[in-house]
Formats: sequence, C-alpha cells, structure tokens
Amino acid sequence: MKRLILIALILGPWTLRAQSQPQLQSLTLDQVIARALARNQSLRLDRLQARSTVSQAKAARAIILPSVDLSFSGNYAGAFPAETTNYGDLTWADRYALNLSVSQNLYDGGRWWNTLKAAEVSTALAGLTLDQSRINTVYLAKQAYYAFLNIKNLLDVYQENLKSAKKQHDLARERFLVGAASSNDTLRTRVGVARARLQII
Repeated sequence: MKRLILIALILGPWTLRAQSQPQLQSLTLDQVIARALARNQSLRLDRLQARSTVSQAKAARAIILPSVDLSFSGNYAGAFPAETTNYGDLTWADRYALNLSVSQNLYDGGRWWNTLKAAEVSTALAGLTLDQSRINTVYLAKQAYYAFLNIKNLLDVYQENLKSAKKQHDLARERFLVGAASSNDTLRTRVGVARARLQII
C-alpha cells in the first residue's frame, strides 16, 4: 500500500501535466530519482536526525575537556579615621578580586568513555539509517518510473488495438453495404471497438 501511495505521489502530478500539455517531454529516470530524493519527507527527517546525532556527539566530547571558571568582583567602602572627629576626613578603601579555577576530571569510573562510545555508535547508526533511506527512495523511484513506462506502453498498445478495431469495423460496414457481409459481422466488429475503448479506460 505504501508503494502505491509513493508511486501516486511521485508520478501523479507529472501524468496530469502530461495530459494537459501533450508536448511536454517525459522525465528521465535520473530526473525522477532526483525529485524523489529532494521531496521524500522520510529522507528529510533522517537527514535532520543524522545532523542532530552529530551535534549530540560533539556535545558529548565536551565531558573530557577541562572546566574553566573565571570570576571578578570589586567593592569599595568609606570609613572615618578613629583619631579625628572631622566628618570631612572620610577615607576610602577599594578591594578587587579575580578568581580563576581550572578543573579536570581524570577518572570517573569509565562513564565518560561509555558516553563517547554511545555517541559514536549513535552517529554511525544515524548514517546507516540515512543511507538505507536513500537507497529505499531510489529503489521506489525506479520502481514507480518503470511502472509508469509499463502503463504508458500498454496504453500505446491499446490505442493501436482501437485503431485496428475501427478499421475492421469500417471494412465490415463497407462489405455489408455491397452485400458481402451480414449485419452480425458489423455488430461483431462494433463490439470489438467497444472492448478496445474499455481497455483504454
């Protein structure tokens, strides 16, 4: 069922355009594959998933890097000297502090190693999923393209059958007019024309 839906989505608009524009050239297999790769929503989601997994793997590598903290603080305060009562002799003291701390985790029981391996496996799995999705898309596009060509060739055959049935009917009518054929012959050829039209429909 999914294949039929994909075939309809890929080839449906092109067949409608081909019917409305008789001089439109048919698409090549490479063009069909390129459009399928560009428009397949599942493939887009797999691409985004692969990018997300790569970003998460890069973030996981940060656990082996040292942690650096830098802080700066400053304050000032005024005070009156103890030996004077003149309130104009206020003295000021400024204090500044700069703190830098560097920490490095040397061993945590192998947790960071397992985290990095899990990120590496997730990245490889996302890449394989993306490749498989691309292969499936190309396969389904080829299948839809060849199915379309098969239907197109069958339609050509049915149209030729219709032309042949009409010629036989015209010939039977001419023979009937000159008395060389019966009315049953003309009815039989008319049924053949109707069957040929039904095949096209």
